[in-house]
Amino acid sequence: MIRENQAWMKVVPKLNANYYELLESYACRIRRNMPQAEEHALLTKSMKYRDVLATIVVGQGITYDELSENLDDFTNGEIDFAVLASLGRIVALQNINTEDRANGRKIIHAANENLPRTKLFQKYRQLEFELIFESASYSEAVAHLNANPELKEVQDGYLEVDMYNPFLGLENSEYTHWQQGFNKIFESCGRIPVALSGEAKRPFDRLTAANDLNRITDGPLVSVIMTSYDPEPEAFIAAARSILNQTWRNLELIIIDDASPNRESELLEKLAGEDARVKLVLLTENGGTYRARNVGLEVATGEFVTGQDSDDWSHPERIESQVKYMLEDPKAAGVMTSAVRTDENLSRIMPGLSPTRKCEVSFMTPLHLAREVGGYLDARKAADSEFRQRVEFYSQRNVGVIHDALYIIRLMPNSLSRGDFSSGWSHQSRRAFWNAALYWHSNTPSLSLSVKDEPKVPLPIPHRFQITKPAPSELDIVFAADWRVSHGWQRAAVDEVKFLVARGLHIGIMQMESPNSNARTSTKPNLQIQQLINNGTITQVTSDQEVKIANLIFHDPSIMQFPTSQESNLRVGKIIMAPFDLPSDNNGEIIRYLYDDCTRNTQNYFSANVEWSFLNSMSQVVGEAEGSGVSVLPGAWPLVLHLESWTGKNNLGINSPQKIPILGRSCQNNYSGWPMKETIQQLWPTDDSAEVWILGDARGALRNLNDKYYADNWVSFREGEIRPVDYMRAIDFFVYFPSEDSDENLCREAFEAAATGKIVILPEKFRDAHGDTALYSTPEGVAQLLEYYWRSQESYQVQARNVRDTLTRMFADGEVLEEHFRNLLTLA
Repeated sequence: MIRENQAWMKVVPKLNANYYELLESYACRIRRNMPQAEEHALLTKSMKYRDVLATIVVGQGITYDELSENLDDFTNGEIDFAVLASLGRIVALQNINTEDRANGRKIIHAANENLPRTKLFQKYRQLEFELIFESASYSEAVAHLNANPELKEVQDGYLEVDMYNPFLGLENSEYTHWQQGFNKIFESCGRIPVALSGEAKRPFDRLTAANDLNRITDGPLVSVIMTSYDPEPEAFIAAARSILNQTWRNLELIIIDDASPNRESELLEKLAGEDARVKLVLLTENGGTYRARNVGLEVATGEFVTGQDSDDWSHPERIESQVKYMLEDPKAAGVMTSAVRTDENLSRIMPGLSPTRKCEVSFMTPLHLAREVGGYLDARKAADSEFRQRVEFYSQRNVGVIHDALYIIRLMPNSLSRGDFSSGWSHQSRRAFWNAALYWHSNTPSLSLSVKDEPKVPLPIPHRFQITKPAPSELDIVFAADWRVSHGWQRAAVDEVKFLVARGLHIGIMQMESPNSNARTSTKPNLQIQQLINNGTITQVTSDQEVKIANLIFHDPSIMQFPTSQESNLRVGKIIMAPFDLPSDNNGEIIRYLYDDCTRNTQNYFSANVEWSFLNSMSQVVGEAEGSGVSVLPGAWPLVLHLESWTGKNNLGINSPQKIPILGRSCQNNYSGWPMKETIQQLWPTDDSAEVWILGDARGALRNLNDKYYADNWVSFREGEIRPVDYMRAIDFFVYFPSEDSDENLCREAFEAAATGKIVILPEKFRDAHGDTALYSTPEGVAQLLEYYWRSQESYQVQARNVRDTLTRMFADGEVLEEHFRNLLTLA
């Protein structure tokens, strides 16, 4: 990789130098974790984040537009083709602008031309083929497939099979060849092949069994529930007949019409007249598919119950296979099958998507169990996965999966970007619902998970999924943050939320992913926030809602450095950027955000003015912010610490002759936040003189220590492995010294340790912010302080009591704190 080449010299910079420096800073940090960078770009649908990837490609600050416009020149130079392929994948799968598919394909092609043909990069060769196929460049697709024969082996060769699909108008189309290839997914697992018959307009609706089947008439009755709302007749008939033609004959098909405004009564009655196993229920009020399914559960008479969507198709052996699974494993709570997803022409190629997946609607469970848990929640969408998971938690038994593809899902590619899913992305409401459901299931006694006799829905249903849309709501304050992590500053924000709720304000939160996040999960928020959401203390807001927000608060401005492209319907009065992190470190190696960029991006996105407010400990940057042209509020942003959360009995005592002290320190996976090797060894020994417990990811320390593994006396508790309060109660001392060139002068975790009754030792520059809550020293003097307080329990306890009194004076006056907030916010 080089920082200068001829291609770079041809580009005329279009942005200020600060932005290029920021791009280089981000590029340096994320280069080591490209999978997380890809995930972030797809999850946020951020176009600006493409600039970071472009900078990694070239090795010097550059925007995506500049790289794209000069791609031919750059590919003649020395660039990172693996990252170029990743960038092309992001652009194509984000698919935000009309030209993104074509541009992504062009970028991936340039990368594939230069990458080695190894398994590691096969996904890019496959995506290039999928994009070529989607664009109807079939001769080019054939050439690409022939040049990359390994792609012909992917998942029963479905990529090559689609090249022969006779319903796509391809030059090489041939029905028999295509049918044989299409059936590989069934025949490879011993299932009977399928064929097409009849006069339906769409090939999907002509699916049928390929030959006569043995009919199984003995065994338990199965109730299959299929809901419909203004069904397309041919699709509806095909779906129903796929159930009626099952090898398992002892079934009833319960069709619930959900008050279709153009109800096809003749169609429904004709179907019922053809087969006595069909039961019709015609609803007079529309309530969504899950409310209709609950009606089906009421009228069902089978031993087992399962579902069928009215535009999908079930393989004729599906029900037989599921019943046999349940009979052979009576301890199972249920069983699902896998599914093939195709479009109406039975083509399985959809860029970035696997042709197979687990099928929630196929979930089969004993009818009594479905009724015991109370059926489906009252929601328009997403309740099938919640229902299946609740059955598992309630019964304390597992749901099995038959990996054979016994269900075919009808899926139109053009609908993906407008719906709730695309490759690497799901709608905010989907994520909110999943997280609320998982928290409820995981934190509720199993028998209390039944909603059978509950008049109230036990978890918040996202606005988008509610059956009866409520009136637009109004909130006093919404905190927009990346709630997936649980470090000290995130807990400070949680304390703010709790304090303001206690003062009678209506508070909301909004999940917005940060490019600086070290989150180990793509979707789940931290447990504190999810608990507040589930118990109704706060409201979760998504950007597509019509909500009136008086004050929108960001504690992490970098969220808006590379903003999402998703639209916002929020009506925001006032926006305050109140950062907990400085915009950069002293030496400029780490640049987190630019004042003017974040202000401009936020104003454009929310159509509201932005003002800034800083903690007292960050007063040194106020002039810098004002100099960049942004508006800074008078008065500092208050720091909140909920003292009661950190009180309680310590898990470990001190001054035991059989015990060495436990030294604590917090961190994130960032080597520049640690001092150099000699200082680390002074403060947190790597011998047996003390135990060192790190709250966070300590791999940054290993880099500075030039070690691959932690010393035997070091323990790193990464996120979720220990509750912070339990960690603080267990350590004996909290010693926090950042890197030598850091301008950091406040540590939230140090306050938490002090509130838990532990002695805190900090460098002198932290004195203004921490006052008498800590002891101060040079690195050389820390060992003496540790020795003194470790040997003198009385001195330790006196220091702890004095610190507690200081903390009470600093944080316990709620009236003063409320007045401080009211001076900064717009509140009624």
